[in-house]
Amino acid sequence: MAFKAKSVIKAIGDPRLELVAGKGYWYFVFNDIRKNNLFDTQSVMVMRLSDLSQERWIEEGKDFLAKMQQKIEEQMKIDGSKVSRLGNPLPAKPERKESK
Repeated sequence: MAFKAKSVIKAIGDPRLELVAGKGYWYFVFNDIRKNNLFDTQSVMVMRLSDLSQERWIEEGKDFLAKMQQKIEEQMKIDGSKVSRLGNPLPAKPERKESK
């Protein structure tokens, strides 16, 4: 049965996730910039959406989503600071000293 990328994302059920066709491959985009300052992608090296079953796409998306959630939780454990677009901790801003 034919399916579309939108149906994969709908089945996963997370609005931060998107499935996009690249040139000769597909990739998931995780965009949680506003809340957790996290943006990342994960490639799936297949030419056509139909090269994998819908169930396999859902599994791939859920696995990627779990990795992103783990990054968010790890960052919150460190000190609650935000993470960079690459998923790495941003350096803490130095405290400003009041001048006299």
